[in-house]
Amino acid sequence: MQWPPRMLLDLPALEIPDFELKEGGRFRYALPLGWSAVETGVGVDLRAPEPGTSASLTVVTGAAGLMTPQKYLRWMLQVLGLAALDFIRIRDLPEEPGPGGHPWKITETTLTHTLRGSIIRASLTCAIWQGAGDYTAVVRAYQVPTQRWREAHPWLPEVARSISVSDPARFDGLEGLPLPAPGGFEVFLTA
Repeated sequence: MQWPPRMLLDLPALEIPDFELKEGGRFRYALPLGWSAVETGVGVDLRAPEPGTSASLTVVTGAAGLMTPQKYLRWMLQVLGLAALDFIRIRDLPEEPGPGGHPWKITETTLTHTLRGSIIRASLTCAIWQGAGDYTAVVRAYQVPTQRWREAHPWLPEVARSISVSDPARFDGLEGLPLPAPGGFEVFLTA
């Protein structure tokens, strides 16, 4: 299969991988040929054969406490134990409407980290919906070795954006929750 034409607009001539549409227990996605998918209860990682190239989506619902997107990303990166983090850019995106009058707060981050001696560049977009004492977090990410960033950047975000929740009922508190949709973080919840 080839990428849909809307994904190819304004892209230079590049080798964009063919893909196949897959559906796991909780997520559906466009998996580039030769890649593998690892699905967990809270997310899915799409991994290239080359170490350090991947795309992912993580959804956590009903977590206790008060949270911001930047705080959540820093916590998540600490839990992952990524070495030699260097933040290139952190920017807040416009809020999106959420349930109960509480907005989705969204932050986009670009960073580098070290993986098995290679410098990896990553882009992460985190959206947090803060309820009364609990929150929902959504993180969409993609990464590639730094020397391949320019080559992969036109199509790798599309791989990450292809990931959607296939069955919202399998997430406590997600069914019926309007999810954020600003610049590039389009609605990924499909019923």
